[in-house]
Amino acid sequence: MNPKRGFPVTVVDLRPGAGMTWRGGMPLGLFVGTRTFTLADEADGRVTFEMQETYSGPLAGLMGRVIPDLSASFSQFAQGLKSRVETGR
Repeated sequence: MNPKRGFPVTVVDLRPGAGMTWRGGMPLGLFVGTRTFTLADEADGRVTFEMQETYSGPLAGLMGRVIPDLSASFSQFAQGLKSRVETGR
């Protein structure tokens, strides 16, 4: 798998102010990647952001071994989002 090539995704759930879910993968559901973004209001007025990715389908085990570790890019995305929200830029 080419790490610069992704799967087209479709927004399958959109909850303004609360989160959304993207899904994409291979034909016939052979491999499906689902990424969920969740926002939660905290009692102190802060908002918690969570991002989770799951894989399913008959080829998920195989694909899970060839997909690069995305932890660093997820952290970079979350830090960029945090900075943009806090600074407005």
